[in-house]
Amino acid sequence: MIYPQERGASAQRRLNQVAQQLWDFQLRSLGSFQILFSWGGVEVRSESIQEAIASASERMQGDRRRAAAKLLTMSVPVAAETQLRQAV
Repeated sequence: MIYPQERGASAQRRLNQVAQQLWDFQLRSLGSFQILFSWGGVEVRSESIQEAIASASERMQGDRRRAAAKLLTMSVPVAAETQLRQAV
């Protein structure tokens, strides 16, 4: 989605609205079918649409990698705790 007239706080509010709608849809769909949205937003001034899309895509991929690393980090202590319970 491209909003050429949105800048700064206005653009952030628009992005938050879209994100909230995607979250709501995702949550309503739980149990029916699996949907996972990924998005990346970036504000640009003089870049071409192609450059803007590439920047947003890079941000989205980076966010995805950070989220996966966080999930992995969070799951390690749980696995270790389970092993301790089994050992006792």
